[in-house]
Amino acid sequence: MTRCVAHKFDDGVSPSLEGVREAIPKIAARVAATPPQGYSVYKGLAGAALALLRVSEDEGIDADATEMYGKRALELAEAAAAMVEKPNVRVTFLEGAPGVFAVLAACRAFRGDERGGRDAVVSVLAGAPWALDTSDMELMYGRAGYLHALSFCLNRGILSRSFCQEEIRDVMLELPRDLFKWHGKFYLGAAHGAAGVARMLAKMGDVAGARRLLELTDPYRLASGNVQSSTGNESDRLVHWCHGAPGFVEARLAVGDMEGALEAGGVVWRRGLLATKGPGLCHGIPGNGAALLALYNATRDPTWLRRAQHFGAYAAARIATLEQLADAPLSLFEGSAGAMTFFLDLLAVSRGGHLRSASPYFDGYL
Repeated sequence: MTRCVAHKFDDGVSPSLEGVREAIPKIAARVAATPPQGYSVYKGLAGAALALLRVSEDEGIDADATEMYGKRALELAEAAAAMVEKPNVRVTFLEGAPGVFAVLAACRAFRGDERGGRDAVVSVLAGAPWALDTSDMELMYGRAGYLHALSFCLNRGILSRSFCQEEIRDVMLELPRDLFKWHGKFYLGAAHGAAGVARMLAKMGDVAGARRLLELTDPYRLASGNVQSSTGNESDRLVHWCHGAPGFVEARLAVGDMEGALEAGGVVWRRGLLATKGPGLCHGIPGNGAALLALYNATRDPTWLRRAQHFGAYAAARIATLEQLADAPLSLFEGSAGAMTFFLDLLAVSRGGHLRSASPYFDGYL
C-alpha cells in the first residue's frame, strides 16, 4: 500500500480554509524572492513564473499584488528563456523549451506586450521538428508533451488553432493509440505512460483513440481501484499524478468515462494524503487534492469540493514540513509553488469563482 496518512476526514463538512488563505501570500513572497534553479516548468524558473502569474490573475488578489507578482513572473520567465540551450532537444511543456516559451508568451501577454508574446509563441512552434524527431512518446519528455505546450497556448488564447494545425496534425499522427514503452517499460500513468498521452489525444480531438488507449490499461487496474505504474509492476503503492490513480482522473474525464474517473477519485480520497512526499503537483497532497477538485468541476457534487478542501487545509497546516521532503521545495511540480496554485483554485471554487489552474488537471492553464 502507498505511504499515506489514514485520515478520518468528514466529507459531509467543510473544514476551515483560513490556513489556506494565510499560506498563499507567504508562499508567493518566498517563490518571488528565492525561486528554484533551472529553467523548466516542472521544477525551475518557468514553473515559478507560471505560479506567480496565477497569483496575479486571481480575483481575490489586490491591485498592488497583481502588479508586483505579474512583473516578477515576467522577470522569471525571461530568465528561464535566457537559460534555454539552442538547439534544445527537450520538446515538452514540463521539461523543455516549448514550455518555457509558452509561459513567457503568457507572461508577456499579461503585461500587455502582445508583440513579445507572439515572438515567444513562434519559439514554441519552432519545437515541432524536434518533437517529431524524438522517439519518446510520453508527456514528460516526449511528443505528447509538445502537444501539452500547444494546448497551453491555445487555452490561454495566445495561439489560434489555425496557426498550429499543421504541427498538431503531424505530431498526432506519430502518437500511439496502443501501449508503448518508455525506457524499456510499458508505463501507464500520466507522466510517462498511457494516461498522459490519452489526455492529450482527447484534448486535441481524437477521443476515440484516447478511449482505446485507456481501455488497454483496464487489465492493470488493481482490486483497490488504483492502477499499476507499469504493466510488469503489480505493486499497489503509488497514488500520485505521475504514477497511479490521480493521473487517470482527468484522462478518464477527457474521454467521458465518468465511472472510471470517480473510481480513481475514490482511491485518491482514501489514499492520497501522502506522508513521504513534498507539497507539489506531481507527487504531493496538493496534486492529489487537485484531482478531487477536478471531479467537483466535472460533477458539481459538493462532496468532491469538501474532500479537496480537507486536503488543502491539511497541506497548508504542514507546508514547512512537506517542503523538507521535496528535492525542489519551492518549485511547481515538486514544491510549494504547486501547493499555492492548488490553494488559489480551491479558494476560487469555494467562493463560486472559476478555475484558472496551474495544476496538471485543468484546461484553464495546462
